[in-house]
Amino acid sequence: MRIARRTDGSIGLADRDGRGAYVCPRAECIEKVLAGDRLARALRTKIGTEDKEGLRKALWDKL
Repeated sequence: MRIARRTDGSIGLADRDGRGAYVCPRAECIEKVLAGDRLARALRTKIGTEDKEGLRKALWDKL
């Protein structure tokens, strides 16, 4: 699954929009990427708690 920082600065699931990073579609991968700062480094931005929770919900809904 692809997570992207879009040109407007928002972060979410995206196919081709913006700077992206991929996460495997398994629960342990999702939790691992959201727990650390790997995703923030890959997207070259800071990710707040609200954004992480929104991503967690979106990613879990895709499982």
